Amino acid sequence: MKLKFLIVLALLTNYINAQVHVCGVSISDQTHAEEIFARGKIDKSYVTQRGDKLYIPVKFHIVTDNNGKGGPSYQTLLNQLARLNNDYSTFNFVFYLKDNYNFNVIKNNNILTLPRDNEDLMETYKDNKAVNVFVVKTIGSSGVGSGIVLGYYSPSKDFLVIQEAEAVNQTNTLSHEAGHFFNLRHTFFGWEANPYDEKEHGNPCVYTVAPGTNIQVEKVNKSNCKVAADLLCDTPPDFNFGLTVNGCVWSKTIRDVNGDTIVPMKNNQMSYFSDCPDFTFTADQETRMRSNYANTLRNYLKSSYIPVTDTLPMELTTVTPIKNQKFDVYTSAYFEWADQKASTYILEIKNTSNPLETYTFWVQGANSYTVTSLLPNKNYFWTVRAFHDGYTNTLTSTAVLFKTGNLMVNTNDIPGIESIEVYPNPVQQNQVSNLVIQATNNDDVTITLMDATSKILSTKSVKVSQGKNQIALDQLSASGVYLIKIDTNKGSISKKIFVQQ
Repeated sequence: MKLKFLIVLALLTNYINAQVHVCGVSISDQTHAEEIFARGKIDKSYVTQRGDKLYIPVKFHIVTDNNGKGGPSYQTLLNQLARLNNDYSTFNFVFYLKDNYNFNVIKNNNILTLPRDNEDLMETYKDNKAVNVFVVKTIGSSGVGSGIVLGYYSPSKDFLVIQEAEAVNQTNTLSHEAGHFFNLRHTFFGWEANPYDEKEHGNPCVYTVAPGTNIQVEKVNKSNCKVAADLLCDTPPDFNFGLTVNGCVWSKTIRDVNGDTIVPMKNNQMSYFSDCPDFTFTADQETRMRSNYANTLRNYLKSSYIPVTDTLPMELTTVTPIKNQKFDVYTSAYFEWADQKASTYILEIKNTSNPLETYTFWVQGANSYTVTSLLPNKNYFWTVRAFHDGYTNTLTSTAVLFKTGNLMVNTNDIPGIESIEVYPNPVQQNQVSNLVIQATNNDDVTITLMDATSKILSTKSVKVSQGKNQIALDQLSASGVYLIKIDTNKGSISKKIFVQQ
C-alpha cells in the first residue's frame, strides 16, 4: 500500500507544472455522497424536464488571513459565477448570487490554508439556503492529490471548496466540483488512486475491476455501462487518462479487455483532462444532476424566487470623473456612469500608491454615487461594473485616474445659522433656485457653486441678517448634481442641488 501511494504521489507531482485539474473527491467521497442521497426521495413536485430552468442560489465565502489580508476580489467571484453559468447554460442550470452581492468574508488562517482540517468550523458559516462555495488559498495536505488539489466537494458537510487561483484564472474547477455536488461521479471512477499505466495495466487492459477496488472497468461496447465506472452509458470509458497527459489531447491507442479502442471524452467536465476549450456534460449526466436536485434532501435550494438574468452590455462607459480630473473637495466626490439598467453596480476606488486603501460601494437602482470617505491630496483609480444576481458576464470599466484636493466640506452645523434649505430641489434646467438661510444673527457668508467634479462655477459674498434670508442662485443649463458650499468665519456646510432636464 505504501508503494502504491508513492507511485501515485510521483505521478501527481510530475503534473504540477502542467496544472492538470485534480479534485480532492475520492472514491469513498463519491460513494458516501450516493449513500447520503439514497436516504432521500424524489420530490415529484420538483421533477423537471430537460428544458426547464433550475435556479440555484450560490453563497461565496471569501477566506482571508486573520488580519483580513488576501482572498479573491469581488470582481473575481463575479467572473467565476459567469464561468459557472456558461458551463451549465446548455442544460438550463442558472446559478445566482444569494442575497445579491452579500459575499461572506471569513478571517481565519486555518481555513485559508487547511480547509480539510477545519470543516466543522466552516460548516458554522454555511448559508442553509444555498450552494456554499469557500474560496481558500490552498486545500492542504489531506485527501487525494496532496499539494495540487484544486477543489473538492465535502459530502458530509455538503459544501464546495476551491483554490483562489482557480477562480482568478476562471478555470472549470468550480464547474467540476458542482458536478460532484449534484452527485456525478468521475468519468474514470475507480481509477482515482491509480491512473492507467500501460506498463502496469497492459494494453489491451485486461483488468475487469479498477486496480485495488471492486469497481467494474467500463467496456467500450457498453455491455456493462450501467454498473461500471460512473454508471452512465453516454460517457465512454476513461481510465484517468487525463492525469497522464498535458492539456486536452489524446493520441494513444489503448484497448479494453475486448480489444476495442478506447476514445475518452476529453472535454467532459468530470474528466481530468485540462484546458479544453469546450468542457461539457452529457445528457445522462444532466439527468443524474436533475434527479439529485429533485431529491428531498435538496429542498433547501428551492424557492419561488427567480433571479434577474437579463443580458447586460459587456462594457460600461464612465462619465465622471474623467481622466486626471481634480476634485477640490475630497470629502464629497461624485461618480457617474452610463445607465445600463442593471440591478447592481460595484464601484471600486483604489489608492494608486497604497493598494490597502480600497473602497467598495454597491449601488442599486442608480448610475451615480457620491463618496465622502476619500483622503486629501491622493491619486485614485476608479472602476465600475454592472451585474444582476443571475447575470455577471460583464466587464469592469477601464480604470480612470483622478485626484483629490485638500478642501474639506464640513457637514456640521454652523454656529449662528439655524437652517439652510434649497428650493426648488430638484430644479429644472435654466430655472432659478433659491438658497434660504435662517440666521440667528447677522453674518457674512460666502456661497460657492461647484459642479460634480468640484470645479468652482461661481462665488458670491452676501450679508445675512437675523431671520430668514432668500438668495437667488445662478441658473444651471446642464443636468446633473451640483454642490453649494456655504462658508462663514465660524464654519462651513454644503448642500446638493439636482438639476433635471
